[in-house]
Amino acid sequence: MGAARTALLGLCFASIACGTPAPRGPSPGTPLASDLLASLQERTARARERSFLRPVDAYAVRPDQVPALLQRELDRLVSPAQFQHEQALLQALGLLPPQVDLRKAVLRLQSGALAGFYTPVADRLYIVLDTAGSVLTRDGPLAEVLVHELAHALQAQHSHLLEVGLGIESDQDLAFALGALLEGDAVLTELRDAQRSFHEPIPDAAGFRLLFREELDLPDLEAAPRWVRETLLGQYPSGYALVTQLVRRGGMPALDAAWSDPPLSSEELLHPRRYLDRSLRRPLRDLRADAARFAPDGGCGVVAQGSYGELGLRVWAAERGASGERAAAAADGWDGDRAWLLRCPGGPALAWVIHFDTLAEAREFARLAGGLAAEGEGGKVRRVDRSGVRVLLSSGLRAAGRTWLLEAHAGRLYTDLSTWLESHPEVRERARSLRGR
Repeated sequence: MGAARTALLGLCFASIACGTPAPRGPSPGTPLASDLLASLQERTARARERSFLRPVDAYAVRPDQVPALLQRELDRLVSPAQFQHEQALLQALGLLPPQVDLRKAVLRLQSGALAGFYTPVADRLYIVLDTAGSVLTRDGPLAEVLVHELAHALQAQHSHLLEVGLGIESDQDLAFALGALLEGDAVLTELRDAQRSFHEPIPDAAGFRLLFREELDLPDLEAAPRWVRETLLGQYPSGYALVTQLVRRGGMPALDAAWSDPPLSSEELLHPRRYLDRSLRRPLRDLRADAARFAPDGGCGVVAQGSYGELGLRVWAAERGASGERAAAAADGWDGDRAWLLRCPGGPALAWVIHFDTLAEAREFARLAGGLAAEGEGGKVRRVDRSGVRVLLSSGLRAAGRTWLLEAHAGRLYTDLSTWLESHPEVRERARSLRGR
């Protein structure tokens, strides 16, 4: 199974905001043979039950070409300055250890995990030849990887989700949710092709999770920061679990429908029933706000901001020593969040406001957070406040600013991605700019 060693670069990594692209320039590597590519496109189309609308631009590269290629593609999405700002916020919150260089950690993990990728920025597919100088054939192991990446190219031709992912800025949890759906879709396409072509059984969600861990086989995987591991690699098993349930309920048409009405948060991936059962779905709570409403003085500027979701709360608790079970229990009940790092004349200020479904869940998280903020190392959270279903982790804020975030900041609710996009036209504008349209 090749899916365990692939990665999607197209979605601006779940923890990173998009930036200004570098010039497209010529592609490294060797173009794939047209007959081989056509054959694998046909297999991918059969497995996914959707037809390609146009040919795919695809290249084979050597392993020694991968680091420079990855760096080039990443620089198209995120500038070094943006990496520094995002890193500063993650470290201030305590989601990322203080000694970690985020950009290097992302590149290191991607370089180790990569067997192929599709980038919608350049609308190109790359396959990595292994060190033994493997030959691409219709039935070889690299053909599985190609089918996976061709599934992403097929998504780009039929869906706007890859474009939306390119344009998302500082909504990391939404980017994770979209990325997980697309990765789960591509994994299922690859496995359906393997079943049709080689009579291999399709694993259930638990079986795939085990297989994914076994085949990943990265020597420095455990050394990678928890936030980077969870937001990048976590898309595969969580997305596959959701997609298999969708198809079990409604076949491939149900998966097609999910392209138009995708999950909007990591909560819906961690608890698939909350996406699959319409009666359990909740609107996306967007807690964006003008930082001037709560900043400690008028000279403050926003360094970075983001939304990290239930997955972010789990990582935050785990980074402070909470067990996986305790972290998951405390994060359950998330119903929206927003974090800001401010640069102010009197020193930096930090705010992470989290909305919960119920009063009991907010109390539980505030109780846990109060102890972990005091005991844990790293991060700059100095206060934990709660009012009703709101919890605020902060430092450097005045009482009036804390009260506004806890009691007066209503935010906005969005029932689906379409309504969210209507209120955020800059997302598609940014994507078009990245793709040079």
